[in-house]
Amino acid sequence: MQKGKFIVIEGVEGSGKSTLVAQAKSIFDRQQLLTTREPGGSDFGEAIRELMFKHPLSSATTPETQFGLVWAARADHLAKLIKPTLETGISVLCDRFDASTYAYQIWASGATHLEQLFWEMRTAYLMHQPPDHYLFLDAQPTVTLARIANRSTGKNFFDEKELAFHERVYEGYQRFFARVPVTMIDATKPQVEVEEEFMRILNEILKPDTDVPF
Repeated sequence: MQKGKFIVIEGVEGSGKSTLVAQAKSIFDRQQLLTTREPGGSDFGEAIRELMFKHPLSSATTPETQFGLVWAARADHLAKLIKPTLETGISVLCDRFDASTYAYQIWASGATHLEQLFWEMRTAYLMHQPPDHYLFLDAQPTVTLARIANRSTGKNFFDEKELAFHERVYEGYQRFFARVPVTMIDATKPQVEVEEEFMRILNEILKPDTDVPF
């Protein structure tokens, strides 16, 4: 049996990732594509997500603490959900993955002393299951933060960070994707155009027995 494709979608806050993941979930059959997220995905991963974002002390945690928590959640996510799903031939679309860890916990948070450890952990944790495709919704934070300025629900402490933090997140993504192949999607285009491009790319990736150079 052919394994499923492991696809990751990344972007800064307000880039539209969650909307596109929801669109994919509504279009593709559950036996063809499973959608998930990080941190989270598995039951234990979701418990760590709750701890990271909802605990009263979460906003005061250090980058080192967040780094450890997100890798713990990822290990469980991979073991309990991602790998077993791919083995059945079903593809996985994940809203955020290791690129977010690099962009947020390493680069934007100023914890560059963890950079070597990040790449070592990435090798150890993802040795047998690295993502097959990364999709990046490319838009500057000055554009995307305006979209979520009046959002009343679903925010976390990262959303409340100053613009300079989000600009460092964007820079961190650029550094990460200089080392890892990625398909860039211009997320500043009208929403309908972004959705059309995303679905075109996703359909190409999901074609059986097709090597797609993304």
